[in-house]
Amino acid sequence: MELLIITEINLTQDLTKVLEVQNLNFSIEDNKIVDDVSLSLKKHQILALLGQSGSGKSTILKLIAGLLEPNSGSLLIDSESITPPSGKLIPGHPKIKIVRQDNPLFPNISLRENIEYELRFFNDEYKAERVEKLLKVTGLKKAEHQLPRHSSEGEQQRAAIARALADEPSLLLLDEPFSNLDYKNKSTLKEEVKQLVAEENMACIFVTHDISDVFGTADQLAILKKGKITQIDEPLKVYNYPSTTYEASISGEFNVFKRDIASHLFGITTPKKRLLIRPEAIKISFSGKHKANITAVTGRGVYKELTLEIETETLKCFTMETYDIGDDVLFDILRYADID
Repeated sequence: MELLIITEINLTQDLTKVLEVQNLNFSIEDNKIVDDVSLSLKKHQILALLGQSGSGKSTILKLIAGLLEPNSGSLLIDSESITPPSGKLIPGHPKIKIVRQDNPLFPNISLRENIEYELRFFNDEYKAERVEKLLKVTGLKKAEHQLPRHSSEGEQQRAAIARALADEPSLLLLDEPFSNLDYKNKSTLKEEVKQLVAEENMACIFVTHDISDVFGTADQLAILKKGKITQIDEPLKVYNYPSTTYEASISGEFNVFKRDIASHLFGITTPKKRLLIRPEAIKISFSGKHKANITAVTGRGVYKELTLEIETETLKCFTMETYDIGDDVLFDILRYADID
């Protein structure tokens, strides 16, 4: 007679959720580095952490990776607790891989051998198949036999990421992955990270101080200030509708006007203290509602930055058209944000 074993299943559990962080705190003596951080990630999602130097971005990655001991809070990977260093002989978690800025490759073996080393305990058939896939998806096939010192920074960074992904983690953590790359290599790596996250059935968090790294790469953007998440949402929503001037300044340029001045100049009533307008949200046209005079023109490559004067106030706008100092123009405000 067979023994029937019935296992209780939690039908409300979200099986797509990879990471859940609740009320995470970390301090060094009286210095609070991470302040009550909460966030979650599902499979195939990419989260960008954006903040000034010293805002706690890299520390959060180390806490999530199980490399630092939090003072308090909850960390779950695939619904299982992430054991802190005090509970393990070797800190870290097998389902979480972190690629740091100072994460060097082994210098005297090839890029391929660096990736293979992570799979040294796997059978030869799986190892060969896995390495071939990673070389292909990271675009390293032609450079596979190069030593790191004979490889470009972009190739080395891609090899480090491939090595981290070798044994199929659930979560990839990247610390400033695009910081030392030229435009071409950066664009290539951003696309490869997106492809890897989609194909590898995982989630990813990357740290950056440059908003241009975020657009087209991340699904969610979290702004950090003094260890605290001040705003988290889709990148364009954070950019277009920042909560305060801090989120606005760290993500791009802006114009800001007090409530009474905004009402007088533009006829816009804001329920908050100030009105924020991004330069690209100002559209110059023959049928614009507002009139201004151009007092400065600055070349910005493919576009120009204009300084507009309206009564006693000035504002910046971006345009692809050609204008001269002294021109009178009409303009509309396409969108704005109410901020305190």
